[in-house]
Amino acid sequence: MSRLSPVLASIVLLLSSCWLTMPVATPAQAWQDSSSQGRASVKVRLALNRTTVQPGGRLGVRIENLGSQDVAYNLFYYLYRRERESWEPLHVHPVFGPLLNLREGSVSDWQIVGISRHARPGWYRIEKWVEPEPQRHAERTYLSRVFEVAAPPAETGS
Repeated sequence: MSRLSPVLASIVLLLSSCWLTMPVATPAQAWQDSSSQGRASVKVRLALNRTTVQPGGRLGVRIENLGSQDVAYNLFYYLYRRERESWEPLHVHPVFGPLLNLREGSVSDWQIVGISRHARPGWYRIEKWVEPEPQRHAERTYLSRVFEVAAPPAETGS
């Protein structure tokens, strides 16, 4: 007989001598949806401080948490430019930092995104993600907004 048997027997004896209770969900409780159990909801949106920006300008981006669940996010964002019928990803320098927590019913500070002075006029999309807190690495929610980079003003000769 292996050494596991005496150890297992000791555990069974110990458990049988203790009053051990465990909460068990009934089938009805196990299949209720989250709203009927009072679980928090994730409802977030991405806000911009303007919808048109000049090349070399600055765009403010923030997350608005309208739900009843705290969310986590970071400062990284994705940027795309509209090319014909598709969104083409642009190279964005990674932003490293900790995950930030945004309480239910609150808004983040404005994150300032610098638009290159060489940006071509047209439509752009910025995208960020959030995830429910405290369930890190749960399903992420991707948020995006579209903005326009306007043609630079024509220079007037004097």
